[in-house]
Amino acid sequence: MFQLNKDFRLTSSNEGSVILDLKSGKYMRLNRSGKTVLESLLDNGTIETCIIQLSQQYPTTSVNRIQKDVENLTNELLAQRVIEKI
Repeated sequence: MFQLNKDFRLTSSNEGSVILDLKSGKYMRLNRSGKTVLESLLDNGTIETCIIQLSQQYPTTSVNRIQKDVENLTNELLAQRVIEKI
């Protein structure tokens, strides 16, 4: 399971999300797919659930591609300390 780090704020729109680091003032933008990944991780807490959700949303994209993208983004969000495992 994952949660948003308390030092970050998340704002979402139809186009994606913006994540603000309150300590540094830096921000990160996510496209719609990235937004879906982050919201799924925060709501459901598992990478597997996120992959299933994206596979349904993008049926013409291979599951292997979705899995790689989800794992890469999850690792980046963890490395940047945007999300944390709970």
